[in-house]
Amino acid sequence: MRKTQMALRLLILMLTVYGSCTMWTVGRELIAARELLAAQEERAQALREENAQLRLRLEETDEEEWERIARQQLGLVSPEDTVIYNVGD
Repeated sequence: MRKTQMALRLLILMLTVYGSCTMWTVGRELIAARELLAAQEERAQALREENAQLRLRLEETDEEEWERIARQQLGLVSPEDTVIYNVGD
């Protein structure tokens, strides 16, 4: 009977230590997940603000500005433009 009680106490001790370690590990993971969530929420808020600024800029851009951007950055021409290609020197 004495060995059984000793074995039971040892088992309870081992389970308590295991449970404590598991809870500590899960707690650390929870803290890390909360920190990651907070960082992601900050990033999302920054992106929402940037998106609002870009939307405002988009609404403020007039047709002449769009045409300038299309010509300079995309190399587009209007149908009434005459395009001249230099094929050599």
